Amino acid sequence: MISIIVPAYQSESTIKDCLDSLTGQSFSDIEILVVDDGSEDRTAEIAEKCAKYDKRIHVFHQENAGVSAARNSGIRAARGELIQFLDSDDTLLPDACEVLYQAMQDSGADLVIAGYIHEFYGKMIQKQPPFHGAYEMKNAEPELLSLYREGYLNMPWNKLYKKEMILQDFPEDWKLGEDLIFNLNYLKQCKQLSVISQPVCSYVQDNRGTNLSAAGMAQSRDHVLTLYQKVTEFFHYFYHEGSYEKTIAGKVIEEFLNQISESAFGKTVFGKAPLGQKRISLLQEYIEAYKEFEKIREENGHMIKIDREDLIYPDHRMMFGSLKKGYPALLAILSWSRALIVKVSRSRIWK
Repeated sequence: MISIIVPAYQSESTIKDCLDSLTGQSFSDIEILVVDDGSEDRTAEIAEKCAKYDKRIHVFHQENAGVSAARNSGIRAARGELIQFLDSDDTLLPDACEVLYQAMQDSGADLVIAGYIHEFYGKMIQKQPPFHGAYEMKNAEPELLSLYREGYLNMPWNKLYKKEMILQDFPEDWKLGEDLIFNLNYLKQCKQLSVISQPVCSYVQDNRGTNLSAAGMAQSRDHVLTLYQKVTEFFHYFYHEGSYEKTIAGKVIEEFLNQISESAFGKTVFGKAPLGQKRISLLQEYIEAYKEFEKIREENGHMIKIDREDLIYPDHRMMFGSLKKGYPALLAILSWSRALIVKVSRSRIWK
């Protein structure tokens, strides 16, 4: 049996569609565990009503403790040998469970990673891993590094797990990267990995505004540096002195640049002007964090500097020079200009 864990918070507008996508699966040997994380809207009421029509749905209630705590509660309550996760504003494709289950059976893998549909501001984008097949963990350094670089190791909802191999919970004190930490801990138990290109779920990303506080950005920065250490430790665990560090470092820098870009949307904190004092101060902190990051790399024996060519996205390459050379004003203008372009393009999509 597959236990599908659905953490739910303030999801009254999406929870029914989410549960309908589960009860309509072609693979019927499932249980659906909805963990209501202290919702104050009709989420629990709607989930309980759905449970009356399908006995495979079980609804649990807890005080608001966050998505990681809700997932951990679901893991403890699960009776199935296999585990899936789905967020309450997303949906599974009709044959998702069957596809994941069959891939695990055919390959003998301990974890299956699949593609997904990314619904981004009303636009449907099919995301496929860069390769597919079965891989032994001891020989899969290039594949795992590629999956990490492309973001396929981060999320839990495009994967099928074995419950007996979940030895560590989702970290409940993390607000960023908790899914990646969970997956890395799980992968340490694995001998065989299966990657399939077929999409299994529809992931909705439609946050039309960003309001990040300076304190929140500082916490995110610290988490990114901690994640660098965790990911590096993971690859060292399997592959010792491999060639992975430079790729991981490039990913860290892109996370910094993502956060810098997102901060340009935070009007209530940084003001509308791209060169406001608070924003310049924030970007100076990122420049100092970048210098500290390179110092950490150097102290650990990683002497090769990251160049523009090591970054994937053109906008990141454009901003990286200002971060590297320490020009906060130029970085502010470039990131604000990028944010403006993104906002205009999103507005057109909305229309």
